[in-house]
Amino acid sequence: MDKLLVAVLIIVVAGSISVLAISGIPFIADYLFMKAEVVTVPVTLPVHGLVICNGNGVVSVAESRAPSVSIKLVAKGYTASTSDFNVSYKEVNGTLFISVTPPPSTGNVYYADIYVNLPTSVFTSTNISVGNGEVKLTDVNTSILYLTVGNGKVLLSNVGFIQGEVDVDNGMVTIHNAVGKFLNGSVGNGMVKVTVTKYYNLTYHLEVQNGVIDVDTIPSIHVVTATGVLQAPPVIYASVTVGEVNVNGEEVLSIA
Repeated sequence: MDKLLVAVLIIVVAGSISVLAISGIPFIADYLFMKAEVVTVPVTLPVHGLVICNGNGVVSVAESRAPSVSIKLVAKGYTASTSDFNVSYKEVNGTLFISVTPPPSTGNVYYADIYVNLPTSVFTSTNISVGNGEVKLTDVNTSILYLTVGNGKVLLSNVGFIQGEVDVDNGMVTIHNAVGKFLNGSVGNGMVKVTVTKYYNLTYHLEVQNGVIDVDTIPSIHVVTATGVLQAPPVIYASVTVGEVNVNGEEVLSIA
């Protein structure tokens, strides 16, 4: 006789607790104790700079005709609450500061998604850091770009900048027509994928410790994989410690 799996579902309704046993169905019902709250951040236009720090979750910055800045707080766990977050925001001389920090590890799950949508997304500087999660920039122009992610992803789409730095410890960086004069991009373990379909006098330095660099670009932009070789811009330098570099679908470097 097969041993049946028994899942116990605890439902809290109007202050009472009922128990429902379901045989043969293993599942996890995290959503039972999920709390969510949306915080609207007031902004005074124009905004010239962004400084955003998020412990866990998504930071999305995009151009939009309807200006809005919001923070969605999510807490999962029987004892979890959105009030456990440390949330702060302020605007000083046109720079918007947002900080969201989850509580110390308690066995519960906490993450926050921050959405910045502005009608004209042109900044003098954009500084965003995420511990675990994702940073997404869409149709944004900024003089200085500085993005860091511990574990997760960075996605840049149609982003313009003068000087940029993107660092990911573990994860992926995707750059699609994000063009600037100078960029340092590094990933510890993971992948960098760059697509450039238009000419720009750029100089990119891309480095992956363990993983892959994929570059798809137009012929006028040079891709250099050899150490110590210098090339006049536009140029993309691609370096891997262990891994491979692919250019326009062809493997040009492999290091085991």
